[in-house]
Amino acid sequence: MVGFKGRHNLVQYMPGKKSHRWGAKLFVLAESDTGYTSQVMLYSGKQARVRRAVHGLGYTVVTDLSSKHRGKNHHLVLDNAFTSPTLCRDLYTHNIYNTGTVRVHRKGMPRSFKTTRVAKGERVARQQGPIMAMKYGDRKEVTFLSTFEGPR
Repeated sequence: MVGFKGRHNLVQYMPGKKSHRWGAKLFVLAESDTGYTSQVMLYSGKQARVRRAVHGLGYTVVTDLSSKHRGKNHHLVLDNAFTSPTLCRDLYTHNIYNTGTVRVHRKGMPRSFKTTRVAKGERVARQQGPIMAMKYGDRKEVTFLSTFEGPR
């Protein structure tokens, strides 16, 4: 979110953001070592003529931003707003590996993850094909998906 309080049709309101509640929403693909921006997509609202996949806006944003990197064995790191088993599987078919935190109630997540509690320092892992799901106990439980490397 880029803070902006002026008048423009691209301005979004996000009450959960502490620093910039009003502004333009940007989706950025950045290089991890240097932080340089590779690609930027500006969110222009629901009414925009953006291709919407059946899987939602997050899926569409990630697949569009990563389309130039197909077949190059790159590794994406995503947050829980974007990560899903469907996205992991589809990126893997294009030789794009990914790792990211995920919400346990996402469609396609193992059912046992919704009820299983892990103590601090413990972990539970499940694997289906190239996708590994892991739940790790820290101060809070952290759940993530990865196609980069399986459990050891």
